[in-house]
Amino acid sequence: MSSHAPRPTVVKERPSGIKDSLWFNILVMIGVAVLLYFLIFSSLSIITQHGAEVKVPSVTDRPLDKALATLEKAGFAVDIDSSYDAERKPLAVLTQQPAPGAVVKQNRTIFLTVNKALPPATQMPNLVNLSFRSASLILKSRRLVLGDTIMKPDIARGAVLEQRFAGRVIAPGTNLAEGSRIDLVVGDGLGEVEFDVPDVIGMTYNEGRALLMGNGLYLVPVFDGPLADTGNAIIYNQVPSPYNEGGGRNRKRQGDYVDVFVKKSPTVEEMESNRKPKPAVMDMYAPEPATPKPATPKPVSAQTPVSASKPATPKPVSAQTPVSAPKPATPKTPTSAAPSPIPKAVMKPDTSKRKP
Repeated sequence: MSSHAPRPTVVKERPSGIKDSLWFNILVMIGVAVLLYFLIFSSLSIITQHGAEVKVPSVTDRPLDKALATLEKAGFAVDIDSSYDAERKPLAVLTQQPAPGAVVKQNRTIFLTVNKALPPATQMPNLVNLSFRSASLILKSRRLVLGDTIMKPDIARGAVLEQRFAGRVIAPGTNLAEGSRIDLVVGDGLGEVEFDVPDVIGMTYNEGRALLMGNGLYLVPVFDGPLADTGNAIIYNQVPSPYNEGGGRNRKRQGDYVDVFVKKSPTVEEMESNRKPKPAVMDMYAPEPATPKPATPKPVSAQTPVSASKPATPKPVSAQTPVSAPKPATPKTPTSAAPSPIPKAVMKPDTSKRKP
């Protein structure tokens, strides 16, 4: 076998030229950067569609399907949100952004707010005894609509007496659709015309209630004892009573209150006693007149038993003094028993003035 020695590797040297210099590479990089700069900026008008601007059409208050057709035809994208307005039609466009007439680029996204097809539910608040202004603000915050305002004679002027929906009284907490119309009954103060207080003693509770409410008066019942049938229980007393102490009729105005006392089986005597004339309505709480006190007799001033007086003996008169006729002494009233000695401090007559 013959052995071969390895041949040495020969490296050929390339001649140095301009392409191998550092400055050549720098110039190439600068040229590429300048070329890319001009290419990018020259194509921006194409990429951004510079100069291709359109006006946003107005689609507010239009149905959703027609609004979508109009915007898509103009080359816009659409983003939809929803809200509820009781005074607008279902699925109508409530708002749009950008506003109608604004100049934007093509393919711009238009944001629409559409009215809901079904109103959301809300709970009826308690408006009774609130002022009319407060009740209106609460209805608005619950997205409920204020309907009719019914003025009714009542002592609570300006306060809400009842809340109604569809002609009926509605309880607080009842679920309603947003946009429902709520009617309010508001107090208008007492009426201007006075009338006789109705006599409801002896009537059933239902009869007396109907009579009082028919005259525009409010009923305040007071039930005496347990009652199985309240409507047929008997009214045995009322305040104010039908008659006053002068025998005339007590008077009331619309919107005022009458207390009635009700129980199962009152006696006839009890009802007749309560029907008797009572003090007038305005004088029931007047202070009673002061009762005059009897005068205290004055103490006797004599310390000794009083006896019948003797006629005075005339004194001898001298010649120089004229004689006048003697006056008889007034006899004092005799007492049946001799009084005990009284101190001088008590014996002084009472000179103070006493008022009756």
